[in-house]
Amino acid sequence: GLFLASRCPMLAVQYHCYSNGRNIDSLAAKGLLCVQVQLGVSQGKRIVGYIYCTHLDANTGGAQIRCDQLKQSLHWAQQFQETNAQHGDIVAFDVFCGDLNFDNCSSGDEMEQVHEIFSVYTDPCRIGPQQDKPWALGGCLLHAAGLPSPGFPALQSLHCPKR
Repeated sequence: GLFLASRCPMLAVQYHCYSNGRNIDSLAAKGLLCVQVQLGVSQGKRIVGYIYCTHLDANTGGAQIRCDQLKQSLHWAQQFQETNAQHGDIVAFDVFCGDLNFDNCSSGDEMEQVHEIFSVYTDPCRIGPQQDKPWALGGCLLHAAGLPSPGFPALQSLHCPKR
């Protein structure tokens, strides 16, 4: 399932279910969770952020399905922003995250590694297809090595308006 917790008020929330799941994934209602949060107000303009959380097809050999789901997600994200944006909004962030069920370096994931999503969103760990930045480690490797997760002090100190 998808879960998103926020200290900031959620202004808009929408869920879309992928229609192309197969095998056991077709029973899991995998999809895209779209959320707009309010971070504050500056000079009478809302400061907002967009978060898109997904869980893509997990089946072996599901590259085309995952690519179709990513394309659908990009369309839904654009529609969500167009529907919920107000004139003058200041967008502080626009994040796409979740369990994509592929990685940037494995052979067999080449189709996903060159998907158009990487021209819309930037993966901070990625140099390009098949090439990660030298410091990038997968979450499983971080846990297995006993290393702490990277911190994000700017986000941890974020104070959101009360409703």
